[in-house]
Amino acid sequence: MQAMTAAAPPHFASRMAIYYFFFFVVGGVHLPFLPVWFAAVGLSPAEIGTCLAVPMAARILIMPFGSWLADRLPSRRAAALGFSAAAMLLFLPAALAPGYWTILVFASLANVMVAMAQPPGEALALAGVRRFGMDYGRVRSLGSVGFICANLASGALYSAFAGGIVLPMLFAALAISAAAALILPGLPGSGGAGPASRRVAGWRSLLNPEIGLIIGAGAMIQASHAQLYGFGTLYWQERGFSGNAIGVLWASGVVAEVVLLFLSGRILGRIRPVTLVGIGAAAAVFRWLVFPFVDHLAAFVALQALHALTFGGTLAGIQHAIAKRVPDARTASAQGLYLMASGLTMAVATQAAGPLYAWLGVHSFLAMAPIAALGLVLIVVLRLFFTPRGPDPGA
Repeated sequence: MQAMTAAAPPHFASRMAIYYFFFFVVGGVHLPFLPVWFAAVGLSPAEIGTCLAVPMAARILIMPFGSWLADRLPSRRAAALGFSAAAMLLFLPAALAPGYWTILVFASLANVMVAMAQPPGEALALAGVRRFGMDYGRVRSLGSVGFICANLASGALYSAFAGGIVLPMLFAALAISAAAALILPGLPGSGGAGPASRRVAGWRSLLNPEIGLIIGAGAMIQASHAQLYGFGTLYWQERGFSGNAIGVLWASGVVAEVVLLFLSGRILGRIRPVTLVGIGAAAAVFRWLVFPFVDHLAAFVALQALHALTFGGTLAGIQHAIAKRVPDARTASAQGLYLMASGLTMAVATQAAGPLYAWLGVHSFLAMAPIAALGLVLIVVLRLFFTPRGPDPGA
């Protein structure tokens, strides 16, 4: 890992934590309520599906370019602010003249801009890890807390004011995300500056087979959650669990994720990041193999606690592994590649989730175990053939 410098900008970690908290407000509001607004303005179920699917596909195609652009701009704060502000402005035509085509075009573009704002923020955080020894997991855990708070607050507002509050909530979330970028600490970006040899070395770091294995493993582990995200609530409803019980199940997973991220700095002081990713992969294999055979609420809560490893541990390990292997000048590009790979594998797994559930019911969750197992295989290959031997836990 690159040597740490002595002086960090004032309150660097605190400002990153505040940014993460408010940036993930968008997900906490848009994930549950964007489809509600689509339905309220008269879109059919098929049109809603298209409006949700198009930005997913567009993110996969556009993310590498956006990440490259973030690496070229003078600072990561400028990139995050620019993308977040563009998301807010692009959403306006859809809000002011809601119809199928305006929503499909402008809401989708806004969604893509939000996604493109994430790599420069993550790159800035990893620069803090390298240069100032910032605890990434502790800072990033505030993003999950922000997501939960936004989810709960938007649900309460919807219960109090019904459908009329949905559009203001959606727009306010985008405005909060854009404002949050102003809080980011400023670090000079490398842009296109520097000797040609250093620029070439930066690009070559992205072609390092270790990076391919790390990104591939993380993408597979995250994609193994597709069945849960798509059909977890439906299955629990079929089991007869109440809405409150299902809420507890989802919340328990996120709380476990927050705890793991908060403690990940200490964990990664003892084990290598790729080892933590491997543990997350093994936990995912176990989680999906056991899921169909669990009956009671308490057992499901215990199983949901594995989200700490399958999501939180994987995220922390991947980010630290990238920080170790990719220089500052190309970190946003590495983030974009990871998000692109994760989006692609998640899209494929999600597409398969519906037919699998219709065919196999709860036993369709078993099909997620081989996906996570492939991620584990990639980590084993990385550890056996690329990771240096020795006591250094940072590799």
